[in-house]
Amino acid sequence: MENLSIWNKAYGDKNDIWQWDNCGIGAYIERLNDNLPVNKIVLEDSGKYAVIDAVLYNRDEIFDKLGEEITDTVSDEELLFTYIQKYGYKALLEVNGDFSGAVFDADNKTITLFRDHMGIRPLYYSCNESFLVFSTDIRGIIAVPEVDCSISENWIYRTTRGMVISDMVSTEYQNISCVRPGSFLTFSFSKNEMTKTEHVYWSVGKKKIRLSSDEAYQKKLRELIEDSIKRRLDAVSGIVGAELSGGLDSGVISILINRFGRECKYYSWSQSPEELEYAKDDERLVINDICQQEHIECHYGELDMKEKAKIYGITKETGIKIDIEELPHIRYALPAFINSLKVTQTSEDLSRLGAKVVFTGHGGDEGVSHRPNPYEMFHYHEFYHYFRYMFSTTNGFNNRIGRTLKKCWKNLTVERDSLKNHYSSPIKADGVLKDSFESSYKTDCREMLFAYDPIEYVRNGGSRNRLDNIALLGAYSKMRYIVPYLDYRVIDYAVSIPRYQYLRGRKNRYIFREAFKDIMPDSLYRVRYKLENSHRNVKPDPDWFEEFKKEKNAVVDKLDRTRWAKYLDFDAIDSWKEKSEPTGENISKDNFFMVALLNLAAAQNVIDKVRAVK
Repeated sequence: MENLSIWNKAYGDKNDIWQWDNCGIGAYIERLNDNLPVNKIVLEDSGKYAVIDAVLYNRDEIFDKLGEEITDTVSDEELLFTYIQKYGYKALLEVNGDFSGAVFDADNKTITLFRDHMGIRPLYYSCNESFLVFSTDIRGIIAVPEVDCSISENWIYRTTRGMVISDMVSTEYQNISCVRPGSFLTFSFSKNEMTKTEHVYWSVGKKKIRLSSDEAYQKKLRELIEDSIKRRLDAVSGIVGAELSGGLDSGVISILINRFGRECKYYSWSQSPEELEYAKDDERLVINDICQQEHIECHYGELDMKEKAKIYGITKETGIKIDIEELPHIRYALPAFINSLKVTQTSEDLSRLGAKVVFTGHGGDEGVSHRPNPYEMFHYHEFYHYFRYMFSTTNGFNNRIGRTLKKCWKNLTVERDSLKNHYSSPIKADGVLKDSFESSYKTDCREMLFAYDPIEYVRNGGSRNRLDNIALLGAYSKMRYIVPYLDYRVIDYAVSIPRYQYLRGRKNRYIFREAFKDIMPDSLYRVRYKLENSHRNVKPDPDWFEEFKKEKNAVVDKLDRTRWAKYLDFDAIDSWKEKSEPTGENISKDNFFMVALLNLAAAQNVIDKVRAVK
């Protein structure tokens, strides 16, 4: 319990731990709404004991169901526990919130772990025949000596081959898993064994939605998104923060927060135009248009990210010795997440500006604003709308029918094959695996579901790629990330309507653009792809290769050759480390090679650093 406590203390200021002869539960809780107290942390009722992390967005509806059984001043955690006690875990279907929790039934010798619909709040666990440990922070589990922290061979293979795509439950570690979003797990204990039973209470896109007109679809989508943002603003007190990236998703959220009258600090990862001049198609031009229209100010980040005081300070409390010159994923005990430095900078800077939550547009393009390939309509059997759309793309050309048929043929053969064949990320380290391991561990890449099947993409864990990251790094800045597009009602509606609503009149992301057209500046309405074009004006560092060599050495030296001997060809790695300065496209390939190795080193580093803490 002490080891778990060390690695969960960043998640809240109020804490409590209860222990019995052979088990214990505990939690660190933060308060996002100053009007709601945190009366109890370990909750108790009728022989059941619970620890819950929750922010609820439909408190009123839950109170109405409970009647007079509870007062309206209790915390979200107490309210959710009472609700579960009365209606059971399957009733979580009707709870709108970000939550995870555990309930220990002392009489029946069971522990039930549960999680919100889309997995906004993390919950990891590890178990064997007689032992169970669970934690919001994966490092808490790694800190427990009884847990086998072997790195997953599947993860090693996929990481080096550019095949890493998040699923719903697996992690970098063979024996540590996530509780599946929209589910609850019950572990039953007896003298001789422990059994596990999983129940799924919600799955996205199970029913099709059909309305009478384009306007009806747009109105419903807008109502749901506005309601999602409003509920989340009402659930927290004080100043809020919001990402403002120049894209459709964050732009709409920022505009709506401002029009709801809430004090908000807006933030972009990009560097200030005062420090870096505008480039062609610069995302900051869109940000500037939004700010002028709404009379708001955007705060900008830095190209050279400085040391972050809070993550440094809290990490220091664990007893880890920090070498400030090391790469961040090796300096701290940080899992191999994407965009870690940018997420850290955003949450740190907004925290210093007085915000305690940050609204992010994450999840929008996974199903809500959504940028599909035309093949999606064919995939979902909307054949009439598919051919109608393809015909519209040849407007103004001679021989339209012939051109349309040719475009359809190309889309249904070449483009379809590229979507449904194996997708490989450029972040990979070709030739780094030992032949003996690679030949015995063949596994298939996934299809590019993102572009043509949003329902399966979400069901396969596509939204998870940043959720675990923002939960961890936000906690280190005393910052909670709010994800309104992943309100289960919003995304369930968006993926369940006809797919042609996203491609009409030669406009991609049609329904989303039209639903909010009246509040968007023209530059935002016309955005096709959100790219950080401002970085085109960054002057290259003439000494970049010297710094790159230091980074290569740091990553390779971190890898424990004995631990990785079964999997990695260190002759190939050493040969790469000694390569001369690359040119052209080889610069990117070498950088991606290093990132893939850094992900391996980070997985090892988490174990090494966490288990060094006493």
